[in-house]
Amino acid sequence: MDEKAKIIEHLMIEALDKIMLIAPLIKEIPELDRMKNVQRVGRAICELHDIRDEIYSLYPEIKPDIAKEVEADGWQEYGEKQKEIEEAYLSEETGDIEKANQIFQSILSKYDSGSFKMQAEAGLYRCRK
Repeated sequence: MDEKAKIIEHLMIEALDKIMLIAPLIKEIPELDRMKNVQRVGRAICELHDIRDEIYSLYPEIKPDIAKEVEADGWQEYGEKQKEIEEAYLSEETGDIEKANQIFQSILSKYDSGSFKMQAEAGLYRCRK
């Protein structure tokens, strides 16, 4: 595997994390053309994702597990799983530990592997404290 591809992947993750912070800030500067500049940010994000997809096609071994999970599940199913884990987090955050436990347990019983199973296991551990 090309080490430079791995470095690019790590830099892309950092770049995407940072660029996501730009659009909300653009909206706060009234003198800027909000629509035009938010669209520019969106295009930049899409361009970075296109580069990542090209790298993943050449070096599939560096594709993060979460990206493989989304690809396998499809965006809609992944979104449903995400909503479920967010509900558990919200319950935990607001102090409804019993409800959070139930949701985390439900997630754990449904998924044999992947990031949602790991998040559910971590949630159950936190709720036991």
